[in-house]
Amino acid sequence: MPQPVQVAFWAGMVDFVGDGPDNLDDVLASIDAAWEAPVDGDEGEDH
Repeated sequence: MPQPVQVAFWAGMVDFVGDGPDNLDDVLASIDAAWEAPVDGDEGEDH
């Protein structure tokens, strides 16, 4: 798993546990966005 996705995942889990399930859509959107962000040295390639 790319490092930006790991960061987004753990930040999302902390938010989800702290704020409850009402923010699940936002948490998942943040994790999805991290997958789409280019990784250094990997621009333009699928992850």
